[in-house]
Parts: sequence; structure tokens; C-alpha cells
Amino acid sequence: MSRRLRVHIPGGVYHVTLRGNHRQDIFGDRADRSTLDSMVRGAAERTGARILAYCWMTNHIHLVIQAGDQPLGRLMQMVGSKYARYRQQRAGTTGHLFERRYHAVLVAREHQLAHVVRYVHLNPVRAGLVAEPAEFQWSSHRQYLGLSDAPWVWPEALLSLLAGDLTEARRIFTAFCGEALSDPARMDAARDLLIRGGKPEVRLGRSQVGPTLTLDEIIAEVCGRSGLPEH
Repeated sequence: MSRRLRVHIPGGVYHVTLRGNHRQDIFGDRADRSTLDSMVRGAAERTGARILAYCWMTNHIHLVIQAGDQPLGRLMQMVGSKYARYRQQRAGTTGHLFERRYHAVLVAREHQLAHVVRYVHLNPVRAGLVAEPAEFQWSSHRQYLGLSDAPWVWPEALLSLLAGDLTEARRIFTAFCGEALSDPARMDAARDLLIRGGKPEVRLGRSQVGPTLTLDEIIAEVCGRSGLPEH
């Protein structure tokens, strides 16, 4: 059976995952993750894509990508094949490093982006690797908080939606992530979106009952509970 063609939306934002074959580890040490950093940066530059967020887990990776004029598959093929060859050469092995093709979900709405980026950054916490997302070096969370810099990551795509002032936007984002740390059920909105493949709508909160919140409503809710001023 032939593979279903993917729809390419220039400027579209996607959550992308790529997993190790049979859930095997895809990183051996820090050098491997640093090498993937460089490969993703190079592929994004060549395809005109922008990396909004990322997280390199032990046996899989997460990316939030705004596609350029070239299809998303072009970037992922460049990254996947190049990194697989690198790992095979370094470990002296053959065979598939990644399972099947990458999985991509279109992030169609602004408020969905906030949920998805938080979901990506909290992966290491859910896996028990760290207690706080800022403790994990191999994600873009520290860039969002202004604690480190990676020119190939574009956190402003989300932060500019949260507040006009960068410091205030970071405070709101920190509080938004903190809510999910104290109440894991708040991850349901992103999980629901990704499981259903980007079909609208997603909902915020403990249950999936009630109206979908806009980004402005999310900001107001987070600020109200955290004692932060709105804009």
C-alpha cells in the first residue's frame, strides 16, 4: 500500500516527533545531542523553516516547526537520514535508527501553540529525568526563560503572543508551565490535540467540558491565579 501524501502548508506550525526504532536509545552522550542541534539548525536554514521549540529525549525527539516554502518532509528527511548515518558510523552499526516516518500534527490555533510548547518542554519532567523543565539542558525551555541562547530557536513566536514586554511574557509562560507541574491534568489539552491529530478544538483545564479558551483567556486565567498583571 502506498503512503498517504502529507499536506504541506507554507507557514504552518507543526508538532513533530521522531522515535528510535523499537524505542531504542538514539543518543549515546552529550556530543550526540550537540550534533543533532547543528543538524537541525542547518536543515532549518536550508529549507526556510523556523524552530519554535524542541526537546531531545532519550529515545525520541520533539520539534515544533514553522514550515517554510519547502515541505516539512524535506527538513525531516535531511535531519533523520544525516543523524542516522552519523550514529551508525560512530557506533559501527547498521540498520534503522528511527522507526517508520516522523509523526506531525498541525497546530492550527494560537492557544494550541501555548499548550504544545508546554507539553514539549515538560516531557523530561514527566519521564522523571528532572524535577523542573529548566534543569534539562536538551530542550528549548531555557531559551524561553532567557537563561541561555540558541540563535536557531525562535521562542518569540509564542512569547510575543503572551505579552508585548519580553520579561512579562516570560513570567506568564513560566506560570503557565508551573500550573501543569502542580496539576498534571492540565496537560490534557495538548495531549488531546496531539492524539486527535490536530482536529479542533482543544480545551483547557481539568476536564474537557466547557468552552474552548482563547489565548487571551488563557493569559487572563494564568495571570489571575499567579498574581501577575495582564499586559
